[in-house]
Amino acid sequence: MRKNRKQWYTNIGIGIAIYLCFRFLFFPFLPLIFAFLFYRLLEPISRYLQKCSYLSKKMVVPGIMVIFTLVSGSLIYCVGWKIWEQFCSFTQQLPAYISFLEKVLGQICENCDQTFCIAKGKTWTYVTGHFLKNGDTMKMLNCYLPQSVVFCAKCMMYWLGVYGLVLLLTFLLLWDMQGIKGQIKGWRLVCVKEAKRYWHPLERAGFVYLKTQGILFLAVAIISSLGFFFTKSPYQILFGILVACIDAIPLLGSGLIFIPLAVLMFWKGKIYYGLIYGITFLVCQGLRQIWEPKLMGDQLGIHPFFFILSMYFGVRLFGPVGVITGPLACVAFFVCMKVNAEANQE
Repeated sequence: MRKNRKQWYTNIGIGIAIYLCFRFLFFPFLPLIFAFLFYRLLEPISRYLQKCSYLSKKMVVPGIMVIFTLVSGSLIYCVGWKIWEQFCSFTQQLPAYISFLEKVLGQICENCDQTFCIAKGKTWTYVTGHFLKNGDTMKMLNCYLPQSVVFCAKCMMYWLGVYGLVLLLTFLLLWDMQGIKGQIKGWRLVCVKEAKRYWHPLERAGFVYLKTQGILFLAVAIISSLGFFFTKSPYQILFGILVACIDAIPLLGSGLIFIPLAVLMFWKGKIYYGLIYGITFLVCQGLRQIWEPKLMGDQLGIHPFFFILSMYFGVRLFGPVGVITGPLACVAFFVCMKVNAEANQE
């Protein structure tokens, strides 16, 4: 009885500690997290090149970092600039899209009036009275769009600085990981043995989860962008990334975007576009169903039910970023509970 009570108290303490870490430490330590992920990806390459070429670490590591910086920087510049152009173009055309949607909404409201024998204009008055009054949408866009563009520019400058910091930290980790480990061991941290017991399973599970989601996000974004490209959408990369973000949410997936688009295209008689959207959805869905189990395997073993709950509570506790931090906190909590249960069985 006392043992079970102690285990419950430990699990509660773990849950509180995970919440506090993700609430106050996740974003300040985000550059270090990215640097460690890049280190995990580049370190085997560095070791292989040193072994095959018989070159010293002082020659291999700077070369790897130069190539990695050029490749990643070129990708960020090309894709980022394209997204920025499409975002600016989309914001310029957004008032026209809003006007079109208002016309469609007006027709739907008029059909509702005729179908249910309501006085003409009653449905439209109700809808606009509870959401936005006629014309307020345009005023809101004219007021907030310039501010949003400035905000996006500031975010781009901030993340460029973070990118530079991540590259520097990655280089230092590749250059002297043993020295960093030795200095950490010299700190004589409190409960360092207890922390080591949780650290390695957390590191392994977190890396597997982030690697899997990163690969799937990139693959779905590319496939979705190709789908929008073949349907001649002017915002193929922007919409492709949006679909990849939605696809990362369990049980929603890319079908939330592509199925309505395919139905709409078939209804409008554009069979070719409808087939493209349908095929793109099937490829994205098949990719996730095939790759996700292979990449993640049984190393996590967490049911999608808990991922859905973790996203809900993540949004409630951390805001919109909870869509990302919620599942990560869920993975950390389950791994810690598993380690704690194994320790109690010994």
